[in-house]
Amino acid sequence: MVFSEARVWLSVGGQQYLGGPLVFSEARVWLSVGGQQYLGGPHVYRYMPDPVSEYARNVSVALRGAVAKYVKLQLFFADKWILVSEVYFNSSEAMVISELL
Repeated sequence: MVFSEARVWLSVGGQQYLGGPLVFSEARVWLSVGGQQYLGGPHVYRYMPDPVSEYARNVSVALRGAVAKYVKLQLFFADKWILVSEVYFNSSEAMVISELL
């Protein structure tokens, strides 16, 4: 995913439903300002399924305010199928250092 400018990233997520396809077992999120180098390694999130609840819930990956324009997301299968639906990005405009001068 490419955004028009660098942003302050707080999280990325989606909903999880029981039955049928499962949510990912692990997510890795890389962030980059220029799109060529993804420094600092990925933000890693391992999902712990809740086999008791039948209700949909948000699955959110915390990105702790990292600044980036490019987001690379790698999801790992928990079963034969993977559910990817209603992905949202929680971010705001980032103040670039050159804007402070």
